[in-house]
Amino acid sequence: MTAGQRYNARIMPIRIVIASQAFKQSIGARAAAVAIRRGIMRVAPDAATVLIPVADGGDGTLAALIDTSGGRYFEAVVSGPLGAPTAARWGVMGDGQTAVIEMALASGLALLADEQRDPRRASTYGTGELMPSAVSRLAPRVELGVRWDSGTAEQGLGAELGGGLAYTRTDWGLRVEGQGRYLLLHQDGAFEDWGASVNVRLDPGVAGVGAYLRVVPVWGQASGGVEQLWGTAAVLPQGSGPSRAAAGWRPGSLEVDVGYGVALAEGRGFLTPYAGLALAGVGASRYRLGSRLALSSSLDVNVEGERAEELDQSTAHRVSIRLGWQW
Repeated sequence: MTAGQRYNARIMPIRIVIASQAFKQSIGARAAAVAIRRGIMRVAPDAATVLIPVADGGDGTLAALIDTSGGRYFEAVVSGPLGAPTAARWGVMGDGQTAVIEMALASGLALLADEQRDPRRASTYGTGELMPSAVSRLAPRVELGVRWDSGTAEQGLGAELGGGLAYTRTDWGLRVEGQGRYLLLHQDGAFEDWGASVNVRLDPGVAGVGAYLRVVPVWGQASGGVEQLWGTAAVLPQGSGPSRAAAGWRPGSLEVDVGYGVALAEGRGFLTPYAGLALAGVGASRYRLGSRLALSSSLDVNVEGERAEELDQSTAHRVSIRLGWQW
C-alpha cells in the first residue's frame, strides 16, 4: 500500500503479529501491543492481530512469560531496595511448574524516586526473599463433578462438590493435597456419600511431559443399599460371616495412579492419561482409567471410569467428570 491508501481486506487479507517490548518507565509490553493494535484497527478493521509481548530479560519479562503461556500471578511482601516492605509480583507459567521472578519488581529502579537512587544504600535482598515463595506455595482448590453410578447399591446420576488445600514444591514437581468431597444430590435420594483424602502427586516435568505418580490414602463413609462407593472399605454381606471389626474392616482405602503427561499441539494444555488401582478393607478392589486435561495452571478437567469389585462378588461402575479450579 502507498501512503494514504486504505487497506482493503478483500484484495489483501492480512494477519499481523504485534511483538512489542516495554517502553522503559512508561508502559508495559502488553499495553504497548494493545495501543499498536488500536492503531491498526483504525486503518485495517478486518485484519487479524496476534499480541505477543516480548522482553529481553529486564523490565516486562514476568508479564511476557506469564501472559503468553496462560500462567498465573502471585504476590509476596518483601524488602524493597531501601528495606521498606514492598509488594512484589512473581508468577507460574502455564505448565504449572515453571516459576518466574523479575528482579525489577522487588529491587528495581522504578521503586525509587530519583533522589533515592544510591547504589551504596540500595539492596537486592528482596529478590532473594521472593525465591522461597516461588519454590513452594500453598493454594486452595475447588471441584465440581457430575457422575453416573451403576451397581447393586445405587444407580443413577449424581453431583458432587469437592475442595481442598494443596502444597506445591515447584522445583521437585511435588504436590501434596488434602481434599474432601461430598455428594450433593443423587437420583437415589436415600444415598449419601462423603470422602476425605491426602494426595501425594508427582507431576510431569517443566515441559508438561513425563511420568505421573499419585498415591492416596482415603477415608470415607457411604450409606444406602449395601453401603459401598468410592472412599469406603468393602462391606461384608449382611447376616453372613464375621463382623466387620473381626474381619479387619477399615473405613478407608489406598489408591495408586500411574500415567504419562504429554503436551498438546499449539500450547492448548497438557493431557495426562492414567490407570489406577485401589485396595480397600480385606480384599475389595477398584480399577480405573482416566485422563486429566490441564487447560492452564489453574484450571483442569478430569474424566474417569471406575469398576469396583466387592467381597460379596458384586460389581459397580462409575463414570465421572470433574472440573477443578485452583487459585
